[in-house]
Amino acid sequence: MKIPLSGPTRRRAILATLRNCITYENSPYNCPVRKCRRDGCCTGPLARDTDGHIRLAAAPGDPGNTTIPVPLCWFSLSESQLANVDMALGAGIRTLDRHVHSTVIETTRAIGGRRWKRLRDEW
Repeated sequence: MKIPLSGPTRRRAILATLRNCITYENSPYNCPVRKCRRDGCCTGPLARDTDGHIRLAAAPGDPGNTTIPVPLCWFSLSESQLANVDMALGAGIRTLDRHVHSTVIETTRAIGGRRWKRLRDEW
């Protein structure tokens, strides 16, 4: 699914860009979520780091939380992978901001394919 970077879907588009950057770093093969390893791309649940505890995020726009949700495999990346993903995410968003009608491709079918209620609330 193509998501426009401008307007109310901006946060979702940035998260889709982050998932794409994580996928290009080949981190789904080391991801703790089996679904990501099977799909070969970042399709796992979103999580938040609150006071040193990793908790699953209810939705990207979860009220009351100041931290931005990230895919669960974000917490299993090495320092060099985090640096590469951070650099690629920044470059990708800058490039997309230059074009008015830019879109990001999100693997919606793979993301919506599983309910995450069976995962523990804390990791």
